[in-house]
Amino acid sequence: MRILARSVGQGRLEDSDRAYLAQVVAARTGLSPDEAQRRIGEVETKARDAADKVTKAGAYFSFWAFMALLFGGAAATLGGILGGQLRDADIRAR
Repeated sequence: MRILARSVGQGRLEDSDRAYLAQVVAARTGLSPDEAQRRIGEVETKARDAADKVTKAGAYFSFWAFMALLFGGAAATLGGILGGQLRDADIRAR
């Protein structure tokens, strides 16, 4: 798992890591080395796709969080301006 997580972070799985993983998968599952290589490729693709989805979701969340804070700041500013004007008008009326 650490090898795959690091490879997704780096953007590619190194050949030495791929060979090591193929040996481990072949030894533990009894698959041929070619079949183990194919499975490693599938898992790598799935992990990369999942990382891409998480990245996109984080970008969307960040954008909408920024927009919410921006609109909240604008609403607070307008509320302060209107509240100050009402306060000033009330003071003058007394």
